[in-house]
Amino acid sequence: MKSEIKIPVRAYSVKIRDERTGEKMDDTIIMEKAKLQAGAMVGLGDEDIIYRLYNRQGFRVLQIGEVHKTIITIDLNQAYNELVAEEYLAMEEQMASNAVQDGD
Repeated sequence: MKSEIKIPVRAYSVKIRDERTGEKMDDTIIMEKAKLQAGAMVGLGDEDIIYRLYNRQGFRVLQIGEVHKTIITIDLNQAYNELVAEEYLAMEEQMASNAVQDGD
């Protein structure tokens, strides 16, 4: 059985400045459409949300580019299997490390 979720997202290119170092850089912020809609319900526009998110991290937004709208599709079975495989490998590595330490 195929199990997928589709997430409508909005991507903005932004020019920011790190307030700690003064360094200017280009970045991309990607947000779920639902998060933007929730902000709109309390009177926040997309740009307001972007400014707030960057300001909390110590950056000043200098410029916000055009929005790029897309839908991200995630295959939940594949994502789960990859996660379980990573956890299994980490567990095997830990067991091997413990065996080496016990042998010392």
